[in-house]
Amino acid sequence: LSDPEAPYGTALLELAQTLAAQGHVERVRSQLGHPRTVVRETCLRALVAVRPEDLDTILIQALRDPDPEMRSQCLGFIEKEGFESAPSIVSALEGRLEDSDLAVRAHAASLLGTKGSRVIEALLNDPKAEVRKLGLRYAPTSFESAIRANLDLGDAGLRAVAMEALGRLGLEGSLSVEELIRDTRSGEPRLRKVAASALAGREEPAAVKRLAEGLEDDDRGVRMQVQAKLIEM
Repeated sequence: LSDPEAPYGTALLELAQTLAAQGHVERVRSQLGHPRTVVRETCLRALVAVRPEDLDTILIQALRDPDPEMRSQCLGFIEKEGFESAPSIVSALEGRLEDSDLAVRAHAASLLGTKGSRVIEALLNDPKAEVRKLGLRYAPTSFESAIRANLDLGDAGLRAVAMEALGRLGLEGSLSVEELIRDTRSGEPRLRKVAASALAGREEPAAVKRLAEGLEDDDRGVRMQVQAKLIEM
């Protein structure tokens, strides 16, 4: 692990898990400064798995990693482990509200509740669709009206992400079956996939019929989604 030129295969990277589990936490932690991101990510994952007493300090260190992928993974661990309310973590999250990576910035804001709302609001109102998508991905229920505002801007990809946001918040039931059927005919596969998923929760005959027709969709991802939803039903 200490060799920056070593060819890191799965077996070697699993060494971090073994070392951490055997109590060699400091040896694993020392590699959070390794020049290879894949090593740092693996070591962080190993440390989270064994949950040392100073895990919050380890997560704070990882939040300062130069690679946005590492910072993003760290935010995922913070959310999964429920550490976002710890005072030291809150302070570190606040430091990410100006992160150079917009995805990291949005995720950090979502974990801060009202403290991060201004960041989410700014993302949702950005003139660039790709930036608004990040805001939609992390927007809480309090931004329902802003989420809905992105449904009908003439951008199928943006509509798909807005619908995903409504689904994440349990609000997709407000979309009519007619709207969803129309979306299944969109030229955007992601929108067809999201619409199919939403139709699966409806009992109207037209919804069930249109969902079944999705098995003939041109896109494999859409077909697989439809198949999974039909099996669930």
